[in-house]
Amino acid sequence: VVGNGGFGDVVVSNNGVLALGGTNGMGSLVVGKNGVLAALPEVGLGLVVTGQVQVLAGGVMDARGKGYQANGYWGRGPGYGSQGVGGGYGGLGGNALGDPGRGLSYGVYWDPVNFGSSGGDGYDPYPLGHGGGLIRLLAQRLVVDGVIRADAPDLAEPVSISAGSGGGVRLDVGVLSGRGLINADGGDNQFTSSDYGAGPAGGGGRIAIYYGDRSGFTGQV
Repeated sequence: VVGNGGFGDVVVSNNGVLALGGTNGMGSLVVGKNGVLAALPEVGLGLVVTGQVQVLAGGVMDARGKGYQANGYWGRGPGYGSQGVGGGYGGLGGNALGDPGRGLSYGVYWDPVNFGSSGGDGYDPYPLGHGGGLIRLLAQRLVVDGVIRADAPDLAEPVSISAGSGGGVRLDVGVLSGRGLINADGGDNQFTSSDYGAGPAGGGGRIAIYYGDRSGFTGQV
C-alpha cells in the first residue's frame, strides 16, 4: 500500500508480510513473531498510532536497503558512493577522505528525514549496495522486543563494489520499553580473497528517539 492510509487495529500475524509506504494512521499495531512490516524502495514509512505499537520478538519493522537504490558505477543520493567509496549519510562512507565529493555526510541528527545513499560499482550478477530506508513513528507507547531497522545490507562481493549507508529512524513515543534492537547501520563488504581486499563500507545512518519514559527499555540502539 502506498499513500496516506487510515487503519484501525493492525496485526501483522506470524509469518505475514505487510508492505506500506507514505504516512499511515492506525489505532494500534502489532508486528508478531516472524511478521514483517516492510517499507518500499525510496518511499518513507510513516506511522501515526493513537495507541500502542508492539514489535514482538522475532518481528521486524523493516526498511533495510529501501533507501536510494544503487544502479551501476555511481551510487545515488546526497552521499552517493562510487567505485572504491561507500555511501554516506550520518557518517562518511568508507574511503571518502581519499576521494573528496563522494560518500558525504548530510542531514541533521535530531530529525532524520532522508534515505541512506547507495554505494557504487554494482553490476549483475552481484547485488548492489542500496542505502537504508526511512522509518518515522509517532505513538503513545512503543514496545520493541524484535527489530526496527533502516540499515543497509551487507555485501560479500568483489573489491570495487561499495556498500550503502544506513537510513533514518525517528521515534516519538510517550513510553519506550522492550529488549529489542533499533538499527540504522551502514552496510559492510565482507568479501575476502587472498588476492583482493574487501570493498568499502557505507557510513552509519541517523536515529533520533524522543520519549517521556524509557526506563523499561533495555535493548540496543
